[in-house]
Amino acid sequence: MPPKTPLDQLPSACEELKRELLKDGGSITGEVIAGVERSLRSRAFSSLNTVLKSSHSEKYVEYGKLGGDEERREWLAAFIVGPKSGGSIMRNETSRSSSFIEKGEHAWMTIEEYGGPMGINSPAHDAWEKRRTESATLTTQAEVPEDSVEDIKSMMENHGSVVVPQVQPPSKKRRKGNEAGSGSAAGSAGGGAPEKTLTEDEKKTLEDEKTLAEAESNFKDAIKRAKVQYDKVQRELGEVNVIEDRMAAKTSWGEGPLNYLRSQTQVQKDNNDVLFKVWADMKKIDKLDEVKSYADQTKTITDKMKEVDDAYKTYRKDVLADFAKLKKSQ
Repeated sequence: MPPKTPLDQLPSACEELKRELLKDGGSITGEVIAGVERSLRSRAFSSLNTVLKSSHSEKYVEYGKLGGDEERREWLAAFIVGPKSGGSIMRNETSRSSSFIEKGEHAWMTIEEYGGPMGINSPAHDAWEKRRTESATLTTQAEVPEDSVEDIKSMMENHGSVVVPQVQPPSKKRRKGNEAGSGSAAGSAGGGAPEKTLTEDEKKTLEDEKTLAEAESNFKDAIKRAKVQYDKVQRELGEVNVIEDRMAAKTSWGEGPLNYLRSQTQVQKDNNDVLFKVWADMKKIDKLDEVKSYADQTKTITDKMKEVDDAYKTYRKDVLADFAKLKKSQ
């Protein structure tokens, strides 16, 4: 089992989504999240759900009561901005922050700010040069092919880097290990590509995608069953007209029984019309982001199907059965 992600850090799927949102100067909002690739959104929602369930029980309950994908995307945006909080509903706002230096405290400023009214009005001042020099202590190390070392050094120097990274060629031990591994893989597969071993994150992503696909399939199946039920009830209620016509011909019965049958039949027609409206609304849904969203919509349509079916069975048993023999009579 992979180690639990610290509360102040984003799960890998959310971190990936964050990079995608901020690419090309983008922003982190629910509206922007809606435009991201669906599979990436789904993985991020799954990670958020896991974090809330394991570390924010109260917010997990609150999150489960959200009304739709728009609110869930707003919550996810808040979580990405501040993972330690567990997220919440946030509205799209634009804010600007400023930094001040007071009572000898240190604060980060851009070159333009430091040379402006908030700074010392002189970017060339000795204090700036000293501060810039003392703060530029970052050293970067990376392993690259040996024949590329000098080219990378030259590129970094020519682009004004404060500190030229110490680029080191790959260690001979690692290089030999890689070569040996490649050879053995090719040999064991008869020249084919070696089978990839999935990481825990990749396994979870595949499992989440499978679960989402199953939820979507269940939802679409419920939509089909709702239409089949509607058509069946609509057809059978249409056949009740035959009974009504024959009851109207029996003048000795009076209008009471006929009016009763018509009123009870109309109730069933109205119920069936409501089911049709729910079916039509569900047909408009293209894709949803979460398993829970599909589950909620599936429950809505199956609950309405059961409600209509129960009422129709009662109607057939307690009302229609008393007059059904008229349908068979001459």
